[in-house]
Amino acid sequence: TLLNIIFLSSLYSLFPIISAFLYDIIVEVMEAPEPCTRKSVAGDYIRYHYNASFLNGITFDSSYQHNHTYNTYIGMGYMIAGIDKGLQGVCTGERRRIILPPHLSADSEFNQ
Repeated sequence: TLLNIIFLSSLYSLFPIISAFLYDIIVEVMEAPEPCTRKSVAGDYIRYHYNASFLNGITFDSSYQHNHTYNTYIGMGYMIAGIDKGLQGVCTGERRRIILPPHLSADSEFNQ
């Protein structure tokens, strides 16, 4: 599974249109396997690659830079809230883009 993760936390005030999305994540399925025999659920252990960037396209982190997947349980609060939510329902081999609002992203002043 490959994720493109976009953080809005430092840019939300510059884009009034984005205000409609500040309360939940946006998930765009880029590629999905046919058929999807099973979707992930809370409690599943998954491994995935990710590219994390700001809305302007500047990448600030990537699992490829670390040369390994990120491995974790989903739906249990072990990771950034928006990513945790965005990984539920993913199929093996699926590519997703998850856009996170400030209050569901890492190190956000809204996360306190």
